[in-house]
Amino acid sequence: ENLKYRILYHILRKKATTILNSLSPELKEKCFTYIELIAGTSSYNDIIQETGSIAKLIYQSILKELNIDMQIIDEIEDIGKGYGELIALSDPLIDYFDDKTKSPIGENEYSKYYDRYVQILNKTQQMIVNKSSKGLINKYFKTAFLIASNDVHKNIIKVKNKL
Repeated sequence: ENLKYRILYHILRKKATTILNSLSPELKEKCFTYIELIAGTSSYNDIIQETGSIAKLIYQSILKELNIDMQIIDEIEDIGKGYGELIALSDPLIDYFDDKTKSPIGENEYSKYYDRYVQILNKTQQMIVNKSSKGLINKYFKTAFLIASNDVHKNIIKVKNKL
């Protein structure tokens, strides 16, 4: 068993190193900061914010690779930040009962993080709808995001109702 994990670790480390070396210096620095942050005893709020920052940089990088005009990137880059924060928040909210011992949030904090999740979800969904109406975001992207985010929210509500 241990040998399998060590082999897998070395394979993944090699792939991760290759990916990290191809990132922009800004995104690479953010990734290393993030790795240190989650390995340390940082607050969960810091992790949520850093996840949002990294997602925003990844989103920018993807848009640049697609040769999207910088003015458009500037208009929609905060959607990537919203994605990252939603991901960081939704995982412990959905898996609360499955990962209770490892969860970064306690039962008495669940409502606080749920409220924060809803606030970011509403803001991100509104950004997508607004940018779609301006023609900056494809209607299929908008529809896919809204459907997926609403499905995740329904699952979070089920967990919240069990508390």
